[in-house]
Amino acid sequence: MSHRRTLWTACCVLTLSTGCIGSTSTPPDAGDNTPPEELVEIEGAVRRFEFSIPTELLQLLEGVEVCVWEREDLSCVRTDASGSFTLPAPKGEIGLTFRKDGYVPLLAPIVAKAGAFSSPRLTPVELAQQQGAIWDATDPYPFAHTGVVTFNAYLKTAASVRGLDGVTVQLTPDVGLGPFYLRADGYDPTLSTTAAPLGAAVMMDVPPGEYEVTFTHPYAQCVEQAGLWETTTPGRFRTPVVQGFATDVNVYCTSTGRVAASGEVFAFNSGRRLEGVRVCLWDDPQHPCTNSSSDGSYRISALPGNTDIALSFEKDGHVPLLSPATTTGADYEDSRLLFPTATLTNTLTAVAAQDPTLQQHGVVMFTVSSGSNGITETPLAGATVELVTPAAGGRVYLAVDGSADPQLTTTGTSGLVLFYDLPAGTYELAVQHPTATCAQRAFLWPAASEHAGTAPVVAGRLSSATMVCELP
Repeated sequence: MSHRRTLWTACCVLTLSTGCIGSTSTPPDAGDNTPPEELVEIEGAVRRFEFSIPTELLQLLEGVEVCVWEREDLSCVRTDASGSFTLPAPKGEIGLTFRKDGYVPLLAPIVAKAGAFSSPRLTPVELAQQQGAIWDATDPYPFAHTGVVTFNAYLKTAASVRGLDGVTVQLTPDVGLGPFYLRADGYDPTLSTTAAPLGAAVMMDVPPGEYEVTFTHPYAQCVEQAGLWETTTPGRFRTPVVQGFATDVNVYCTSTGRVAASGEVFAFNSGRRLEGVRVCLWDDPQHPCTNSSSDGSYRISALPGNTDIALSFEKDGHVPLLSPATTTGADYEDSRLLFPTATLTNTLTAVAAQDPTLQQHGVVMFTVSSGSNGITETPLAGATVELVTPAAGGRVYLAVDGSADPQLTTTGTSGLVLFYDLPAGTYELAVQHPTATCAQRAFLWPAASEHAGTAPVVAGRLSSATMVCELP
């Protein structure tokens, strides 16, 4: 299929309820022994889609007609002033249609039962028309011969439901244009999987009919339908596609032991957000890397959980950085400062390092902070950091601008200490403070002592490590 340039909408999950009301769609004949059709009461809400606006701030739409697809014998309802509706519908696999003048009609396949389903956002016609010029679709709005499919994958945990990045979607048979993967502000041609926070994709020019849908993710299982019909194969679903409609399909995914890291990357001293920083899983060339966006943010998925890893950060003009961490079963945050190459070279030259340009050695930039839960932005002065593993390298405590301060014998207001001229290997570092308890390894691997941690050292790189100390 061709991947032509497009922008489209996604749908967002809301928790809704259904309850059996035990009525029938038509009175049974007196002599008919067929059991009455069981209806369930479906509740929901409809919003107006706009890019770059959080779901909870989107406008709720009044007057949207909600019907059971292909059931003209059942009454339709309209959303009230709060965008809400309640619709009796047959129990089982059905479709709901949503229509309002000025918006693209939408079809939502669901399994009507006690539980939850996805409540859609409708795309304004003017938005669809504006985007038609760049879709390059053979059948743009109003989709006279084909339909559109919007895919939405959500990571479901005990605490929340959110759009999942890293999902690949597949429609079978393989027809139409796409899939096109979306960011919050629209289509991104660089994406080959879904991206947070939407977890969304779209396909155009899909002929009417019934299709199978597959959601694939490197560390999550996407097997719970949220707005789809089921098949006999776990992880494969069915959906109808109808001429003139956007069909909204949704799935819940659960983690299988892989995690993601996200954060922001800044330039040391200036605090400028760095775009285009390449973030990779160190020592695993097969793992997909990512690049920081224009606001310096990044997210890298499918990292192994419950193990020691390190992320690498690289950008021209800056010292390549390693950030060690011990992952759990949950996603984590790792924001970094990249040192300009000239800044680090000047500091190492000032202390007469043997290898100021890191040709044969690596360095460890150790940060001592005060706080809790492994996340803090407060440097801690007065800490002593020792290199436990024997090495011939040197140590210098740093000022806030990254320069060496030979007068310091403990961390200063920057909380920084630099170990240099270190051969490649793994090193244990210990922290002591006269009043604080230093035992939380924020970005360190474990060590035998609770006041110590280990960090990898690689020639040509700066290893960034952090210990968090709790003040009395």
